[in-house]
Amino acid sequence: MLSVRERWHDLHNLLHGRKWGGSVKVDSHLSWCLVAIAFGWVVIAMLQGCGNRPLLTCDGPEVGSTEATIIDGTVPMEQYGTVSVRGAGGGACTGTVIGPTTVLTAAHCTDMRLVCKNLTADCAAVEGDIEHPNAVKPGPSDLRVLTVPDLADLGLLEIPLGTAEGCSRLLVQGFGKGSGGVLMEREVRTCNQTFGVIHASEGICNGDSGGPMYCMDGGEPVLVGVASWGYDASGLCRGATGFVDVEYNRFWIEGNTK
Repeated sequence: MLSVRERWHDLHNLLHGRKWGGSVKVDSHLSWCLVAIAFGWVVIAMLQGCGNRPLLTCDGPEVGSTEATIIDGTVPMEQYGTVSVRGAGGGACTGTVIGPTTVLTAAHCTDMRLVCKNLTADCAAVEGDIEHPNAVKPGPSDLRVLTVPDLADLGLLEIPLGTAEGCSRLLVQGFGKGSGGVLMEREVRTCNQTFGVIHASEGICNGDSGGPMYCMDGGEPVLVGVASWGYDASGLCRGATGFVDVEYNRFWIEGNTK
């Protein structure tokens, strides 16, 4: 299989009449067509990911239970910095405390007004809201920072940022659909990491968006991912999921943490 560099090399030779042993005349219209085709080659090559695994393939044994979602996990021993984020119109997401007055959640969680230790109790008001300027909702950089002046009153940990690269124990938490309003967690494994997104084998559900993926290798949580979307279109929340790569967005996150 040709590498990305080899594909661009082929295009360069063709446009300059040096491909396949002969000189060819290429008009401007054909040149642009060839550029478009070559760009498609490059995108396909990049989407193949590590080990030529298809981007959306996250098969294999699940971790932690026989089901595939956070809501089929367990009630956590520790809440760490995980919070429920409540919207003005009744919408709900999950988030993570990352600073004295800062919560990180997903950009597609809009018009959030409260951050709560429990689903709807022990809450503090949101007074500031910054969306990542390059957010794809859902998708890469699907991030939103909330400013919560009274956040310390909730008594939760401030979680440091880190990378999922090389992490052997990944834990996800969320208040999502089916949890009965109780925070749930489970261990997951990753199947691909590309374009600022961590692909995990287990699913999330409505309300888990914005929630954390923690690396637990050192015994203390490090935030490495933010829940963005699931691949399963059946509505059963049983598909693979995408988490925004925190390390990929560290500069923006740290620049907006207070």
